[in-house]
Amino acid sequence: MKGIPEGASVVIPRLFAATLRRRLISCKNTFDAVERVRRPGPDGTVAHALMTIGPAMLMIEAEWPGCRAVLPNWTAVRPW
Repeated sequence: MKGIPEGASVVIPRLFAATLRRRLISCKNTFDAVERVRRPGPDGTVAHALMTIGPAMLMIEAEWPGCRAVLPNWTAVRPW
């Protein structure tokens, strides 16, 4: 039994975005990424997407309640 599914990247980064739809468009325009999978959330907006950039895979997810991985609160970050 193989540990990595056929056709999958060895490492798949998982990013979180407040505005997932805009991030998908940005990846397509900037890196010529191809959207492979899109899953809607309970409210109908995009909650998860799998994209490829060349042979590499990238997962982008929207923040969701109960998820411990959230975007930083940049307004609370103090300047050096």
